[in-house]
Amino acid sequence: MILARYLLILTVSVITCTPSSAAVVLGWEFDGTVGALSTADATTNNLSASPVTLSRGSGLVASSYANSFSSSSFTNSGAIADAVTNGDFLQFNFFVPTNTVLSLSAIDANVYMAI
Repeated sequence: MILARYLLILTVSVITCTPSSAAVVLGWEFDGTVGALSTADATTNNLSASPVTLSRGSGLVASSYANSFSSSSFTNSGAIADAVTNGDFLQFNFFVPTNTVLSLSAIDANVYMAI
């Protein structure tokens, strides 16, 4: 199995990946959630039977906005290296099953940033 890790630097409400067949393989839907989620399992997972969990880096705090996976305490430097160092990121890991080819063609995210 191949492990893939993606770091996302902003608050994310939906993430989808698409393989070469143009099908959604992973997705998160937050409509109806009350907010302040510590982690969130993918609500669409057509890749494997293993759960795929969205989580925050250690520098972020869950926020209580409904219908979202919201975070606060971002460092405002704008540099990816600082985000990684400070734990200011969202992440998910997934495994591509043996004898399966996945071509990542898009990561779609609905982002809201309050200043």
